[in-house]
Amino acid sequence: MTDDGAATQPAPSTATAAAVLPAEPAPLPAAPAPMPAAPAPTPPETGRKPARALRSLAIGLVFVLTCLSLVLATTTWWVHHTVLDTDAFVSLTAPLAENPAVTDALATVTTNQLDEALDLGPLGRYMVAGISRDLYASDAFAAVWTQAMRSVHGQAVAFLKGDTSTIQVVDGMLVINTYPA
Repeated sequence: MTDDGAATQPAPSTATAAAVLPAEPAPLPAAPAPMPAAPAPTPPETGRKPARALRSLAIGLVFVLTCLSLVLATTTWWVHHTVLDTDAFVSLTAPLAENPAVTDALATVTTNQLDEALDLGPLGRYMVAGISRDLYASDAFAAVWTQAMRSVHGQAVAFLKGDTSTIQVVDGMLVINTYPA
């Protein structure tokens, strides 16, 4: 299919031919005008500088107090929920009775103290070491340990609150009444 209209059109004139030819390149834009110089800073007002210093000091003080209160609040929460809570304390200390390093250390200390007090001799020392090792490794010791931790912790918390007569400070010394135990 041919375009009949294109065949019937006359040849382009010289005016249209010049329009088809490339024109001269456009001149490059001129360089941007230089920036005006910044105005000279004006001296600060005499009353504003101390106000800024006071505001900076107040912000710093508020920041330090906020950090300090955060540390104190976190520590207080931890002490209240871990150290002063008897159930939490017992759950932390009860596994110690089943730790072999702890039971061996207790057996050694028990053997040494009994040997010092009674002068057991080598055979007596051997027997006491074996008995104490078996005693501290038993399930009965673990149960006694857990109950003792519960009782001691309750008494210690009561002492810290000033609610007990079992533990007292007499002449600067801590005196524990073990009769109730």
